[in-house]
Amino acid sequence: MRSPTMNPIQSIRGMKKEYKIEILFLLAIAVYYTMWARVQPLGVSPDETMRYQVAQYIYEYGTLPRGDAPEILNKTWGISYAFNPILAYMLCAVSMKLMSFFNDHAYALLMAARMVSVFFGVGTVFFAIRIAKQLFSRRETWMFVLVAAFFPNMAFLSSYVNNDSLALFSGAMILYAWIRAVKGGWTWGNCTLLAVGIAICTLSYYNAYGFILCSILLFVLTILFGEKKTWDVKELLQKGIFISAIVLVLAGWWFIRNYMIYDGDFLGREAMHQCAELYAKDGYKPSQASVPKDWGLTPFTMLFNKAPLGYMWIDLVLRSFIGTFGAMSIMQPWGIYAMWWAFLITGLLGTLLSLKELYGVREKGHWRAQGWLNWCMLLALIIPNILNVYYSYASDYQPQGRYSIPMLLPLLYFVTLGYRNIIKKWVKSDHWSRIFYQHMGIFAVILGLYAHFAVFLPNYY
Repeated sequence: MRSPTMNPIQSIRGMKKEYKIEILFLLAIAVYYTMWARVQPLGVSPDETMRYQVAQYIYEYGTLPRGDAPEILNKTWGISYAFNPILAYMLCAVSMKLMSFFNDHAYALLMAARMVSVFFGVGTVFFAIRIAKQLFSRRETWMFVLVAAFFPNMAFLSSYVNNDSLALFSGAMILYAWIRAVKGGWTWGNCTLLAVGIAICTLSYYNAYGFILCSILLFVLTILFGEKKTWDVKELLQKGIFISAIVLVLAGWWFIRNYMIYDGDFLGREAMHQCAELYAKDGYKPSQASVPKDWGLTPFTMLFNKAPLGYMWIDLVLRSFIGTFGAMSIMQPWGIYAMWWAFLITGLLGTLLSLKELYGVREKGHWRAQGWLNWCMLLALIIPNILNVYYSYASDYQPQGRYSIPMLLPLLYFVTLGYRNIIKKWVKSDHWSRIFYQHMGIFAVILGLYAHFAVFLPNYY
């Protein structure tokens, strides 16, 4: 006999306490990120005005703009953000359209657009919970999640119109697919999850593309050098084609469109370069740009060079990775950055206690999928930083930590493993272990709230 359908209240009451806590936590994070979003005037966060113009164009005209559309072309730089993938701005336009049925005031529409970033931020935290529960103990899980959720730059990027929040979200989805596959194999469901994550990543930000490369590596390595003793080429081809087909359907349209409207330029990069050369003001044209490559610096010496901003490149990146707000002008006290980096570096040093366990890919004559996962996690941590350095060195000198932010969850993965090693070797006591993880979680929450209430908020009230 079929049981009667439960109403929503009964469903909530029947849920496990653990899931209730997670839902309430995600709702609290949504409120927290919205608090960041609601106080900022338009234009005070990195390039938000130019990004929002793309969303406004789609909202007003109901069509996707060319990168050189006069309505959105920046008069100084001679380009627009419509040359870059615009999935985030498309979703902003949908949110704005829905809001317009109730309130079409300029601020209401702006908040509707920003709520897309809030959604992606909360979605990233959702996947952080799912990832941590697969990998860590309950204590470790909540330290990992609280640090990720209250990381100042995470909250900031989840509060204004940008592509970074989408890149973080897609990276978190991809990481979750990796972990599910390592734990349970490349099922069709895990392949689908990975494919959707890659498609979203493809339409987010180029600095997140390291996740795509690492996904290919992990997929191939865990099938050819996995638990099975023979190469399963059939599974590799079948599921590889399946993943590729989904990515092509979901994301291929963007590159086909670029090819058609920019005379064969799939990425739109050359078209953007030509547009900037044609329309940018004197002094801002690409042919007139000066980057460290032209100053006689190497990528390494650029890191410690103070010209032209008066700060070393590495100093600005390390600070802004933790969180520098507004147009890189609102900094936290130096001691706050020092505490964050002390926490992160100590955790990373802790991983040195188990290098063989972390990165060994053979054990008792068998391949270790976990070893391949850790190598891909390491690459996912390193690649955004290489791209960040290269971009400043050879293309556009912008020492900003947000270009390295795709590494956040891989970084916290290793930090959490490092603290596990430290506690296992030197603490051992279950009582003190519990106290440590509780205090680290509280530490993250306090520093996150400090960044909002003591550093960020006073600039707008």
